[in-house]
Amino acid sequence: MEKKKINLSVGDSFSLTKTIGQSDVYLFAGITEDFSPYHTNLPFVQSQGFDRLLVHGALLFSFSSSLAFASQKKSGQPALAYGYEHVRFVKPFLIGDTLTVTYTIDRIDQESRKTFAKIEGRNQDGTLIYVCEHIMKYLLD
Repeated sequence: MEKKKINLSVGDSFSLTKTIGQSDVYLFAGITEDFSPYHTNLPFVQSQGFDRLLVHGALLFSFSSSLAFASQKKSGQPALAYGYEHVRFVKPFLIGDTLTVTYTIDRIDQESRKTFAKIEGRNQDGTLIYVCEHIMKYLLD
């Protein structure tokens, strides 16, 4: 029996934009128990040369999963996250900044039933904040 092809194309792209507020960071700190002073102590971060608290990299990165789900939803086929590769946080992101995450299908391997997507997170000025690759594994249907 022939496997059903993954119903996506190279270049398909999904994005979201969100301004990250103090409550987002504090709630995330409480959930993860990451109370680093970079995220919770304004006088400390000011002594380090920042004017606002930094947003957790893991919080920024977590928005990638909603876009992975958007790609799976567009395909109309069951799939699960297979992994994230080469996650890099290249610039700090501060509370009050606006994040735009873009998820672009870069490669499709029909044989292994996987898609590979390039993910970029940028701030309101277009500065690259983080990058990674996402692999989605499509299940047999």
